[in-house]
Amino acid sequence: MKKRYVVPIILGVTLLVGGGAYQYYEHTQYESSVTKQIAIIQKAYKQASNEKDDTKKLEDLKKMKSELANYQKGKEKDERVIKEYNSSINQLVTYFKDKNDKVLKENTCDSSKETNKDVLQGKVNNLNTLLKTVEGQKGIVYSTETEKVTSNEEKNDTKADVNKDKTSNSKKETQKATTEYDDYVVKIKEIIDGYNNKLEQIKAEEQRKAEEARKAEEEVARKVEEERQRQIAEQKAKSNKMNFEEIRAFNFQSIQSEWQPVAIAINYHNGEGYVWETNVRESNLNVTTTQISGKMAGLLFNLDANGLSTGNSTNLPIHLNVTDGVLNIASADGGMAWNILFYPKEVEIEKLRPDDSLPESIHANTEHIAVRASGMGGPTVVYERMS
Repeated sequence: MKKRYVVPIILGVTLLVGGGAYQYYEHTQYESSVTKQIAIIQKAYKQASNEKDDTKKLEDLKKMKSELANYQKGKEKDERVIKEYNSSINQLVTYFKDKNDKVLKENTCDSSKETNKDVLQGKVNNLNTLLKTVEGQKGIVYSTETEKVTSNEEKNDTKADVNKDKTSNSKKETQKATTEYDDYVVKIKEIIDGYNNKLEQIKAEEQRKAEEARKAEEEVARKVEEERQRQIAEQKAKSNKMNFEEIRAFNFQSIQSEWQPVAIAINYHNGEGYVWETNVRESNLNVTTTQISGKMAGLLFNLDANGLSTGNSTNLPIHLNVTDGVLNIASADGGMAWNILFYPKEVEIEKLRPDDSLPESIHANTEHIAVRASGMGGPTVVYERMS
């Protein structure tokens, strides 16, 4: 009886001991595999962490995330391995994010207070470079998984309506879809847009100032030109105006012009005395810078620094005086007295008699030269400046 039970017992104990040993062996192998997997992850992280080239470091991170995804799809999903993967990945992600945040912070300022165009443009350039960097990290450093975000207002509404019917229209459950990547890109772009707006304002202000400066320069140039034209006109007016001082010095530049006889006063000894006639015959007047010459009712005359010359005499002495605004150069040739009278345009030609009027051919507000040869009814010819 006893022998019949001993064999089965021994066999059961043997199987029990053998099965336990096999389980222990499998557990030991599994633990060894996990340890090796963790060591591989740690080695990969150390290599990636020490990598100086961010492009290669990003590739290491991408590879590590891919390995984690594949591992999680497999049969063995040890939490320790997953935790080691996540720890390594998070540290590498933090490295890139910290580096990007540092660039973002260094290039973020109050654009309303910044007026230096070069500074703002430099920040725009740096942020555009950062934007390209972040775009290259899409799905690796920054998640592209959509998250639902409820605004504070919507959360408050939800809390207020928690006891109301779920189908009530007053409950606000509107939610917006967003991703970590999109949020960061939008943040960078908003800063860039703010800087670009300020740059446009600065550009517009510079253009406004440049336009004001251009107008100011044009105004200065206009005034300079006006002054130049005024001086020219003044000089022209001065040169076209009788200058008694120059004439006294026998410089006739101020009256060098075209002169035309317009009237003659003559005495026919018929009891009427001197009378005006407009039909002036055998009379002309020529003026150069140093000489006045011509013919007065057939009588020749010439005046220069040497004196007065007539058809009968040369270089007769002369006398000069100014009376009532008229310059009189007087001389005598035997029994005939000569007078060359200079009338500025504001001085009227002397009338023959107080109640008489001047002939219409003698125009007012015009310069005149009158040449008189008195004695024996000698005439007076009035010459008028034509230009």
